[in-house]
Amino acid sequence: MSVKNLIQEFMELPVSLQLTIGALGLAAVQQSRQGHIGRVGIASAGAIVIGAAYPIWGQLPEMWRMYSIVAVPFTAIAALSYLSRTSLPTEFYKLALLLYGAIPVILALVYGFPL
Repeated sequence: MSVKNLIQEFMELPVSLQLTIGALGLAAVQQSRQGHIGRVGIASAGAIVIGAAYPIWGQLPEMWRMYSIVAVPFTAIAALSYLSRTSLPTEFYKLALLLYGAIPVILALVYGFPL
């Protein structure tokens, strides 16, 4: 697939999705520079995944449903930890970066969800 085709497909997406992908792209740059994702980033990414999946739940393949379901505890744990000012184990942050960092979320939204 050529860059021209990718740009054309991107321009055909709804503006709200273009803005979401753009914001996640900026977050991806920041996360790659820091090498980790924070609790607010985890909760935000989880909320984006859940919010994108909910209206089209019946159309999602089983794999993307599971990805969305797993986002719920990650989102809740990250949000509660942030609100209670409790640090989490390093492994949680590493796993969250792999599953719900900006790049995996962008890929999930673009390739996994029927838009």
